[in-house]
Amino acid sequence: MPALRSLKFFSELVKFGLPWDLTTLLNKSIQSKASKPRDRVYSRLALTSELKEIEKSPLAFRADYKKPVEVVFRDVTRHIISSTGNLRILSLIRYTPNWNRYTSWVIDFSAHA
Repeated sequence: MPALRSLKFFSELVKFGLPWDLTTLLNKSIQSKASKPRDRVYSRLALTSELKEIEKSPLAFRADYKKPVEVVFRDVTRHIISSTGNLRILSLIRYTPNWNRYTSWVIDFSAHA
């Protein structure tokens, strides 16, 4: 039950008040059932401990539903690689029916784990 796992994760987030990085939150969002793929990214922005750094970044991204989903996923992947200095986020890449829709290094956050 992915929904229950997601609910448990977020209840722990609130309970322990731990600072959660965007990569961890996005990893959990892949299991969510958001009706709009962009929401898997945008809904996590407000929860991340990195929000202030994201807003100051030259590669900053903001919720913008006019952007194509491919651009949203590219921007968040690029930001994470740039801000962390590592490629750990790329472990979320999965083969999906949309694989040719995205650049090879862009995470498809609309795919279910």
